Amino acid sequence: MQQDSEHFWDRQRETLPADQRQALIIDRIKYQLNYVYERIPFYRQLYDAHGVHPEAIKDLNDFTTKVPIVTKAMLQQSQRDHPPLR
Repeated sequence: MQQDSEHFWDRQRETLPADQRQALIIDRIKYQLNYVYERIPFYRQLYDAHGVHPEAIKDLNDFTTKVPIVTKAMLQQSQRDHPPLR
């Protein structure tokens, strides 16, 4: 049973000091923001329209206050405007 729980819990990451854990979280968020900005027109247009550039996100406060929330309706409209595989 102990081995199974290790698939769901990373002792090293889960026990990091708060500042190190926050740094890891923001690094992963920044990676994802850059990834979608560079590869997915929907996100590039959305972020550009809101004046958000991934490299400007420095901490979790920046992320929560500057990056716009994406709704299901926005994604549905994007697919109607730009159908996949066409």
